[in-house]
Amino acid sequence: MVSWNSFDRSGHWASHDAPDLLSGDLRQFFAGLRIWPRVAKLDPENKDLSHPPVPSARFYLIDVFAQRPLTGNPLALVPDAYDLAEAQMRAIAREFNQSETTFLLHPGVPGATWRLRSFTPIGAEVYGAGHNALGAWLWLAGSGRLAAGRDGFAQQIGEEVLPVRVDRAGKRPGVSMDQSAPVFGATVEDRAELAGSLGLTEDDLAPGVPEQVAGTGASHLMVPVRTRATVDRARPGAARLAAVVAHAGGEGAYFYSLEPGDDDAVAY
Repeated sequence: MVSWNSFDRSGHWASHDAPDLLSGDLRQFFAGLRIWPRVAKLDPENKDLSHPPVPSARFYLIDVFAQRPLTGNPLALVPDAYDLAEAQMRAIAREFNQSETTFLLHPGVPGATWRLRSFTPIGAEVYGAGHNALGAWLWLAGSGRLAAGRDGFAQQIGEEVLPVRVDRAGKRPGVSMDQSAPVFGATVEDRAELAGSLGLTEDDLAPGVPEQVAGTGASHLMVPVRTRATVDRARPGAARLAAVVAHAGGEGAYFYSLEPGDDDAVAY
């Protein structure tokens, strides 16, 4: 445990509920990281230091899929993370406690413009190109880190190099990117247990469609249900659902309906 603080307000989603408390807590934490290198230099023989020296690390909170701050899908981004060891990246991701924290690095394979490494709060590395990558490229475009006159770039995620397109013609940059080829995994055998873990019955699951693990870098259990109302009615039990997902070989779960609605959405 590196840092722990308790506050009298906010809940699980601190970035939405109390952004002032979250930003203050993060500043305090990273201020401590910046002090350790100086302490180590002043007293290199001190054997009681409980933390190794940690380089300074500037960070940003990016709201992806949003038109205004404190909405959308938040991402913690650490650019210029060249001096951070992998263990430090995992520790920082745990401290941020966002769904994903992305670190920007120089590429390690030919053809890539930047290398991205993303970690969840439990320290698991994520290899998919989702909001963790979109937020990083939006920041790169807005910070002047990308060569002018180009719209085509490439990102290294794991050992793969994936194309990225950046449109800077409008008021705000837009980013689109290719995903890795989809990989399909195991299907759920105990449909009744799966439905129960969602607070539903087996009859609520879509007939004739398997509940299957699929992914383009991060594998999730895809669970089709009959109606949009079923999606709204679901009440997942975290521990029970986690056991079902783990048994199927997934990292998380999405449940959805293909029932048409008044909007243009294909899936709900």
